Amino acid sequence: MVEILDTNLIIRHLTEDNLDQSRRARSIFLEIESGAREVYLSEAVLVETAQVLASKALYNLSRDEMCTDLAYLLALRGVSCSHRRAYQRATELYRTASHLSFVDCLCVAHAERFGAAPVLSFDRGFDRRSLHSETPVRRVEPG
Repeated sequence: MVEILDTNLIIRHLTEDNLDQSRRARSIFLEIESGAREVYLSEAVLVETAQVLASKALYNLSRDEMCTDLAYLLALRGVSCSHRRAYQRATELYRTASHLSFVDCLCVAHAERFGAAPVLSFDRGFDRRSLHSETPVRRVEPG
């Protein structure tokens, strides 16, 4: 039976900031790592995890640290998700594209997944991404 993974369990496991909850989360993650437990990771939970870890008010992890944590999560044997390659690609992009948020990196990854689909946005950060990429992303500004 697949269970749905929530952000707080991931955060407790990665940060170990609450002794009791972190211990219980670690126990679950050991089962997920071995494949004895299967969980579904939604894109919303992945995004929220990235935002919480990167938040200056909370954990303030560097892009590199956060991407290492997300790559670990996406590589776990018992984790299933809808678009793993796009999530992995977004994580790679986020590590190096300092002008893009994690959500923007997901937009780029999905645009690539759809064969260079345009991104509808007012955010000019996408234009900078396109200039320095082997896979340009075309931003279309409404109006």
